[in-house]
Amino acid sequence: MGQPRGVYVEILIRGDIDEVWKHTQRPELHEPWDLRFTKIRYLPRESESEPQRFTYTTRVGFGLQIAGEGESTGNREEATGRRTSALRFWSADPKSLIEEGSGYWQYVPAESGARFLTSVRTSIWPSIYSASPPTAASDCAQARNASTRARLPSVFPCFFRNRGRVRVV
Repeated sequence: MGQPRGVYVEILIRGDIDEVWKHTQRPELHEPWDLRFTKIRYLPRESESEPQRFTYTTRVGFGLQIAGEGESTGNREEATGRRTSALRFWSADPKSLIEEGSGYWQYVPAESGARFLTSVRTSIWPSIYSASPPTAASDCAQARNASTRARLPSVFPCFFRNRGRVRVV
């Protein structure tokens, strides 16, 4: 397993925190805006107390797909309105750069929307470990005045870019 690498992102999303939460927690609403996943499918579980397992696929071009699995390891809502969602994921697909990873998404109520914070750590396969770590991508101007009414897909594909604070750790 390669050495873990991580990304921390913090951004203000001008939109209702309940709508932001809904669009990030429900697969059918998550897929259209998160370009990292083509399909996310929840697997059956016997009770609400069990972690929610899922499978995912990502199209990478030229007809190729990468498949993986994961599970939501917990959700929490505080009296302040702050919400946190944690997950872990992995892939045995030989086309995947990522062997396994884990992270959280946190939503903090703010005067003009929701402050979104995320930290994700991944282990890449040793054969590609010599690759350079990711860096903040180009500016994402369309996110500047986005809101949930303006459709979340215009906001979220950019959240790993340099709007807000981004650190590779």
